[in-house]
Formats: sequence, structure tokens, C-alpha cells
Amino acid sequence: MKAKFRILSFLAIYGLIFSFGCQKELTEIIEPLSEDVLTINSVVSELSKKTTLRDGSYDNIIDNSSCISVKLPVTVIISDQKIIIGSEDDFTLIEELPEYEFEDLSFLFPITIIQADYSELTINDEDELEDIVDDCLENGEDDDIECVDFQYPLSFSVYNTNNQNADVITFWDDKEMHDFLEDIEESDLVSIDFPITLILSDGSTVEATGYYELENIIENAKDECEEDDSHYYDDDPGTSDLAAVLVEGTWYISYFFDETDETSSFTGYEFTFSADGTSLADNGSDQFIGSWQITSEDDGSLELLLNYGESSPFDELGEDWDVFEFDELIIKLMDEDTIEGSKAFLYFEKL
Repeated sequence: MKAKFRILSFLAIYGLIFSFGCQKELTEIIEPLSEDVLTINSVVSELSKKTTLRDGSYDNIIDNSSCISVKLPVTVIISDQKIIIGSEDDFTLIEELPEYEFEDLSFLFPITIIQADYSELTINDEDELEDIVDDCLENGEDDDIECVDFQYPLSFSVYNTNNQNADVITFWDDKEMHDFLEDIEESDLVSIDFPITLILSDGSTVEATGYYELENIIENAKDECEEDDSHYYDDDPGTSDLAAVLVEGTWYISYFFDETDETSSFTGYEFTFSADGTSLADNGSDQFIGSWQITSEDDGSLELLLNYGESSPFDELGEDWDVFEFDELIIKLMDEDTIEGSKAFLYFEKL
């Protein structure tokens, strides 16, 4: 998904520059901003890249590597038995095999893998796959930082000193932000539009108002959780069963963004989800009864279908939400309008 670009006039961002009449004076105005820009090889830039890397640990039961994931559907062969893995739910087909060992598994090649930087690569045989896997250090030693996440959307201001163009770029997910960070050039002056919010591994949030604060938050948080890069699917309760996670405990909406931040519309409401597919939102005086359903797409992704009727603001929750991250404490959902190019975000956190 390409980042959403909103072109601003040069005057809007650097209004003072037009009060000077020559390129030399223009340079003198920009150079003092260097301490406030995100440079290519700065510590905070590298930490941000690692925070936005793709975590490939959810399918370690088939590829034995947290640095990559195998693009589904794929056919695996175990003891001469062919098993089609069409979604994450199908990993249970492997778990249930008696005395399963990873060494017994092979693929029906070619397969496509998705690497930590979101690039895709076609693998034609076992030797090629082993070379990739051998380059990845397992059990938490891979490069991605999983103990802290950026809360989207967030924006960067960009000024290119070569063509004197000024842009504001809004990022909606890790892939968009990582792609941008990888492509920053020496001629780009990049400034994060602070404040921004980060989500810690326990589900709590913290606000960064500048680069040093952002660096310290990521640095302090990166080793504060167990990354759970184990090889076996049943060792990872955060991805094994969304339904089991959803019906366990009480939830609240910690973030709801649909064109604007509307989180406050649901302040005080507690959500429970029952195994029969019903849901209740209750703030002590008002109750809204809804329904929920989980579906699995052909590419292995999950959708959470919510419906709380037509009463505002609960009518806005009635969507087929894409599940892009979840564990026992937080469920992150996204709904993309492909026509308008906009995205809505809904986060449930456990009380």
C-alpha cells in the first residue's frame, strides 16, 4: 500500500523562507533545522526501522524462522502426506500430527516467502530456503523490535533540497513507514510531526514529543518483553486462536480513528464477547447488544465482523474489520476504503 501523500505548498511549511530573495539565504534558513530532522543513519532512525520490521514468527511451525513467513496458501509434505495450509488456522493440522518433528516437513516448491522488510522472494527448492533460514538467528535474536509499536496514523514532513518540494506523508501501518525509512535520501530533510503515540507490550501507551524521547522510549522498551519467537504454533497463544482470546475477559476501546480520533465516543463502555457470537457494550446505564464473527480469507488473514445496530456511535463499529495484530491484551483492527483510499482503526484492550 503506497503512503498517502498530501502536498503542501512550500509557503505553508517554511513560510519564512520566502522573505529571503536568493538560494544562499534559503540554505541558511534550512541548515539550522538539521538538529530537528530524522537523518538516514541516526540511532532513532535505525530503531524505528527495526520497530516497523515484519514479524515472521507466527508460522515458525512450517519455516523454522522468525525473519520470514511463507505466503499462503502453500502445500507441505509430512511423512508422504500432503497438507494444504490455506490460513493460520490450518497450522493446527500439523500440531495434531502424532510426534511431529520439523525435520519431517518439506514444501511443494516453488513457494513465496515474505521477508522482514516486506519484500517477497520466490524459493525454488529446499537448498534455497535453508540458505535464507540459516541467515536468520532464532529465538528472539532477529532484528525486529516487537515490544513496542507505533500507533497509526502518524505523519512526517519532508523537504527535498534538490527540487525544493515540500510534502506531508501520512503512514497507516508498519509497511508504509518502513518502506519510507528505507528510501530516505541525503537530499531529504525529514521531520516527524510530534507528538506521536507508541504502544508498549503490556498494552499501555506512551507519548513521544521529540526525537530524544522517541529514541529513549524504544531503547528502554525493546527488551522489556518476551518476543515469543518459538518454533511451534501452540507455543504462541497470541496467534493461535483469536476467538479464544476475544471471549476471555472484558475489553474497552482504547483507540478508534475514522477520519478523526473518535475514541472518546466510547469512553466508559466495557465490551464482552460470548462464545455464541453475541456481544454486549455496557457503560453502567446504557447497553448495546451486538454480534461478532471471525472469518478467514484465502491469504490466511482474519476478519472480525462486528454489528451493534444503527444507533450512534455504535453504528460506526459495524464493519468487516481486518485483524492485523492481536494477543491476550490487545486486538488491533483496520478497515480500508479502497475507493477513497482511507483507513479506519479500532483497538480493543483488555481491562
